[in-house]
Amino acid sequence: VGGKEANDPWANFLPGRATVPPERTRPEASRNGHDGYGHDRRERTQNQSTASARRPSHASEATTRIRLGKDLAQSWTTREILHAAELHLEEFDVVHSVVALHRIAKSTDRGELRHDQRLTAVLAKLADTAASATAVSSSSNEMPHVKEVSKALWALAKVGPWADNFEGYGPRGIESGSWSGRAWTGVHRSLKALGTSAIGRLHELDSHGLSNVAWSLAVARFDQRGFVTAISRTALQLLPDFQAQGLANTAWAMAHLLAEPEGRGPERKLLECIAKEVGRNAHDFTPQGLANIGWAFATLALRHEHLMDAVSRELAEGAGNWSQQNLANILWAFAKVAVQPRAGAVRAVVGDALLTIQSWSALNITNLTWSFAKLAVRHQELFSAVESECQQKLLHFSSQNLVNVAWAFAKVVLARQNFFEQIARRAVELAPDFNPQNCSNAVWAFAAVGLASPNLLAATARRAEELAPELQAQDLANLAWAFAKLGRRDAALEETVASEVLQKVESFSPQHLSIIVYSFAQLLAAGTGLQATPSTAATAWPRPEDVRRSNPAPAPSAASMVEAILTAATKRVREFDAQGLTNLAQSLAKLEIQREGLHNALVEEAAAKVSSFTNQELAMFAWAAARLGRFAGRALRMVSKETKARLQDLTAQDLSVLVWSFARSGGEDTQDSERSRVPAGAGMLNTLTSTVMRLLRELTPQDLSTIIWGYATAGVEAASMIEAVANESVKKVAKFAPQDMANVAWGLAKLGLLHEQLLEVLCRDFVARANECQAQHLSIAAWSFAKLGVASDELFEAIARSLAGRAGELDPQGVGNSLWAFGVLCFWHRPCVKAVGGRAVRSVSELTVQEMANVAFGLHTLLRWRRPAADDEAEDDAAMLLKLVMDFLAASGSLFCRKAGLGDGASWTDFANVAKAVSQEGAQAQSDVLKELEVRFRRLHLEKLLEELLHTQQGGEGALSRVQQVLDDASIDTSVFGGVPHLGEQYSKEALQRLGLMAKEPTPRTNQQPEAAAAARWVDDARRQCRAALGGNWQIPATDTVVAHVSWDVTCFDHTWRNSGKVYHAASQRAQARGAAPAAVPKTIEDLLAPLRQHLRRDTHPERLALLELMHAMAQAEADETLEELSDQSLRDFLKKCEGAVQVYVSQYPCVSCLAVFCQFKHRCPKIGLEVAFDNAWTSFCGRPRCQVR
Repeated sequence: VGGKEANDPWANFLPGRATVPPERTRPEASRNGHDGYGHDRRERTQNQSTASARRPSHASEATTRIRLGKDLAQSWTTREILHAAELHLEEFDVVHSVVALHRIAKSTDRGELRHDQRLTAVLAKLADTAASATAVSSSSNEMPHVKEVSKALWALAKVGPWADNFEGYGPRGIESGSWSGRAWTGVHRSLKALGTSAIGRLHELDSHGLSNVAWSLAVARFDQRGFVTAISRTALQLLPDFQAQGLANTAWAMAHLLAEPEGRGPERKLLECIAKEVGRNAHDFTPQGLANIGWAFATLALRHEHLMDAVSRELAEGAGNWSQQNLANILWAFAKVAVQPRAGAVRAVVGDALLTIQSWSALNITNLTWSFAKLAVRHQELFSAVESECQQKLLHFSSQNLVNVAWAFAKVVLARQNFFEQIARRAVELAPDFNPQNCSNAVWAFAAVGLASPNLLAATARRAEELAPELQAQDLANLAWAFAKLGRRDAALEETVASEVLQKVESFSPQHLSIIVYSFAQLLAAGTGLQATPSTAATAWPRPEDVRRSNPAPAPSAASMVEAILTAATKRVREFDAQGLTNLAQSLAKLEIQREGLHNALVEEAAAKVSSFTNQELAMFAWAAARLGRFAGRALRMVSKETKARLQDLTAQDLSVLVWSFARSGGEDTQDSERSRVPAGAGMLNTLTSTVMRLLRELTPQDLSTIIWGYATAGVEAASMIEAVANESVKKVAKFAPQDMANVAWGLAKLGLLHEQLLEVLCRDFVARANECQAQHLSIAAWSFAKLGVASDELFEAIARSLAGRAGELDPQGVGNSLWAFGVLCFWHRPCVKAVGGRAVRSVSELTVQEMANVAFGLHTLLRWRRPAADDEAEDDAAMLLKLVMDFLAASGSLFCRKAGLGDGASWTDFANVAKAVSQEGAQAQSDVLKELEVRFRRLHLEKLLEELLHTQQGGEGALSRVQQVLDDASIDTSVFGGVPHLGEQYSKEALQRLGLMAKEPTPRTNQQPEAAAAARWVDDARRQCRAALGGNWQIPATDTVVAHVSWDVTCFDHTWRNSGKVYHAASQRAQARGAAPAAVPKTIEDLLAPLRQHLRRDTHPERLALLELMHAMAQAEADETLEELSDQSLRDFLKKCEGAVQVYVSQYPCVSCLAVFCQFKHRCPKIGLEVAFDNAWTSFCGRPRCQVR
């Protein structure tokens, strides 16, 4: 409707929202006998006109004129008028001319003669005669009556090319096609003269004549300034005389004559009066009258609910009386002003449409569909009928109609794939005729339903490039958004959009700026790998859309465009609404742009507008801040406060995004000195546990995996909630994507949660879908199951087979994780180890120091496991592994020394222990590299720690604090205490020896002395009891799985304390739950053996708990009644007098905190001998080689 007119009042549209104009119609006949333009249909003669015609001077002339008037009055066809004109045209006066024009305008055969040159010439002469009379003085008797003027004006408006253009099928103006020519120029000039005359005589018009003049001027696009106001003032004076049809015609005309009604002027007042009249007497109006009034108000963007409700009521009572065109138009009006019609009206329209849809035109079908979509009326049966009818008439749809139907189906989320494929094929054919809005709405519709039609996208992109200068902000935003949503890269289109945005950015609204930069961020981040892949360290969520792997390079202008938008956004940040602020924040995060000034401004503005944020916007703003590592301070406080207020309104997706964000929050919640630091959002994660439980059944697989990942990342156990999420995951695991499976496995491993049922189904699915998983997913699975100590041969066989041929796909972290996992579980798969190990050697420069340490640990552990085997195959394996180890150490040793700094304490410990073990095993080839590693490790960490531990043992003031400082300096992460968790197997032995605490090493049994035999016996007994306590099954070294066997024989005066040997467990929540944790001791006793602060809590380790139990018993003996009455000094003096021996065996080498505890014990009880023995739990099960118990 209106063809491709650029000035249609409905051409403007919002992001992602198509608009469609209704079919323009001229008013129909009214019920009172008038034809809709103020003319009586019963009028048959014109000689009764009140006009004062020129009186003939001779009787014969008078007779001729009377006869001519009668002939014209009896002529009802254009052919009859043309015949009369051929005979008497020169004799036509004003009255004859007006009658002739009127008869031509009302004739039914006018259209058949529209190309007849005689008609054009006659119309020009008649118009000139009628118009020339208006030029005489108003005081002259020759001036025609105003009624003649209004009739002539109406007739010319009716028959001219401008009228056809209004109906949507004619040319745009008199300059084109068959309407061109001097004759029509003259007609138009006459029309303007008549219009000017009518405007000057508005006060002489009655209500019918006034509505007639208003309509005519609207059709002719009369452009004289101020006349609309004059018409409005006159209409207000005549308002009581207006019939219903006259009001409808006037409203229709006002919609065409006004851009928009100003303030409280007469135009606005007139429209308000019309609305009130409809509200009072809607039943007096015809369906077309109501449709025209509704159309007019919608076109002028006047939202009058009382008016629309009255129309809705009439529609509900008699939709069957409305034509398809009127139904389509009034629905368009409801949709345009966003007023929901009554349910009865909707039912009535749907019922009528379902019965008559086969007779509806393509345009009316489009209007109906578009309107229901805008009104969110998702009537399946009607849309199915529309779909069927569209398929039959698809060739009759214009490009605009076709696009708007697609938009409507997309808006109500009806992704009928076959239907959209048909639309796509037709759209490709029509693409050369697309205007900018067609281009943007077409791709938006397909993107909204997630259907990517390559041919349509390509054709639309090429057409958009041709129309580049005409693309408006909304078109550019929709194009960018749609291609980003579908994950489709089109370098040429991206360059076109970026270039146009650069030229027009200053004129864009904040909404357009935010949508475009967000879309480009999505495309560029997906194309360049900026969106992080889930890993054992972190996972990016929400995950990017599935994009094609072969991504073109970013458009040359893209970076400049992004910079221009961000610069404009910084200046105009206060103009952005909640969605715009969120889009900007996400864009910074996706592109990893650290712009502190803009980020702070976004946070400040978001805080001021936070109440207007939807839950989704709030969650995504938090995600963006966390993604950039800026989710702290004011941003964290704002989101936390608002989240607490909205807990009951959160959806499952909102919840999972918030969990991810709080898990990645910055800063820390500082706990007491006995505890580790945790993310600042950990408190909010505890708050969200009840919401997780409430929404449990609504959580999608991605939500479930994100929640487990988030709580694991933050170190928040929330045991009962995680257990419930794990149970729900078991039910939905079949729908898990490989990434979800990897995230869940990682989360369980990080939390140390052995959920057997979930691990079993994950194991099964990883085996079944190994080839579907990315190599990185498999490396995460391997790491996770190894971390939990779950050795599934079937799982690791599937992982190894897949990775053996895909080692090149592993990123550096995947290389380290895979080899670490194989080493931990002593799993051997020669092709895989060779492939992944070889990749580690070749890509050593890409590895971080932690990844180097993991590779070295995994390969060396496998070597220690394969060496003892006696068969030839094992010897070949050991030889291959030895070469891999030596090649890797040669390639990485010096590089590690250069890369690793003081803050990489944990990696230094692992790598240095491997190097020392290899050196002790007789590797001479790399002695220089191994020596360099040892020297650097000693200087950076070992010697400092041992020096302060010795001072602690000797009671040096502040020595323990200095030990803590050494540990903290060894962590690159300032939020983590204690960067050297332990000294490893090799250096723990040295440390205990230098501290004088190492148990005597048993000599070979053939030459054992009694003392050595006794040493061997107590260690063997301790190992045996620990294995029994652990159920005979090896488990991954962790707080819950490391045990200590402690015995003592201590005396003081007449007191004796004996413990022949007891197995101690850590005092974790799980140990307490199963009754394995020792009893608590008073804080006075706990303070005697203070733990160090490290990443994981060390105060509950079993060796410390055993020594505290002994000291508590000794203190109770010294106290007369209660410990509270015993002074600190008295207790310390008493402990120093106690004598005896304590033997401690630990199934894993002790952590640095436990070494400090041993030193404190020796300082408190210098006369009590302390012997410590340990095993390496990674390579043995309480002294038994892992190769025997795997």
